[in-house]
Amino acid sequence: MNSLEFNNKYLLGREIEDLGGYSWLKPHVIPKIVCKDGFSVSLQASRTHYACPRNDLGPWYKVELGFPSEGDTRLNEYMDFYSSDENEIPDPTANVYGYVPLDIVLEVFESHGGIDEDATKHWSGEDI
Repeated sequence: MNSLEFNNKYLLGREIEDLGGYSWLKPHVIPKIVCKDGFSVSLQASRTHYACPRNDLGPWYKVELGFPSEGDTRLNEYMDFYSSDENEIPDPTANVYGYVPLDIVLEVFESHGGIDEDATKHWSGEDI
C-alpha cells in the first residue's frame, strides 16, 4: 500500500452533514491501528494534530502517532519528549510522535506484518 492509498482508506475525511449548502468534512479518527503481529499505535491526522498538511482534508504526508505498544528506533527522532531531568530515559510507549513521514509509518506497519483489518475495524468502530 502506498501513502495515497493509505490516505484514501484510513485518513481522508468523509461528509458528515450539509449545512446551508456547505459540506462539512470530518477526518477519520482511528483510536488504534493494529498490525498482524499485535503491534498497535494511535494514528491521527487533522488540523489539530501534528500532521502535514495541517488541515482536515489531506492527503497527509506526515502524521501523528501516539503510544505505540512497543518502541521502534525508526520513530525515535519524532518523539515529543521533554524532561527537566537530563538523565531520564523516555518510555517510547508513553509518548507522542509528531510529523512522522507517512512512508516511515507504512514501513513500520509492514515490518509488523501489515495492518490487521479486522482488529483495526474493531477499534475504530467503523467500516474501513
